This record gives sequence, C-alpha cells and structure tokens, in this order.
Amino acid sequence: LSKHYETAILFIVQRNDLSYMTAAKHIDPKFAEALNEAKSAGVKLYARCCHITVNGIELGNAIPVVLE
Repeated sequence: LSKHYETAILFIVQRNDLSYMTAAKHIDPKFAEALNEAKSAGVKLYARCCHITVNGIELGNAIPVVLE
C-alpha cells in the first residue's frame, strides 16, 4: 500500500502592507538556498499577512512567495 504525502510551509507575515514574501538571502543565504531546494522538491510555499491590533491578531490576505 503506497501513501502519498504533500508538504507545505506557511509563512505568517506579521504586517499587512506587503505584496509578496521572499527569503532574505543577504541575511541568511543558507535558509534561502534550503527554501529553494524545498520548493524544487515539491514543497508548497504559502504566505499570509496579518492584521495586528491591540485586541489581537487576525490572518489577512494570502500573498505569493517569490524566490530568486
């Protein structure tokens, strides 16, 4: 019996004024490389903005994950 698994990473961006999310290659090049490798291996990448107020945090819009 063969099992099929899907893998994903969800980034929660703690601001609501961005149009996309990307790895900060200049800060952490190893993470950026690993993220590219994960995507190439079929890992799905998702990102969501947040609306932060004094009363709480709510998920906002989905934004694309853009890799170099």
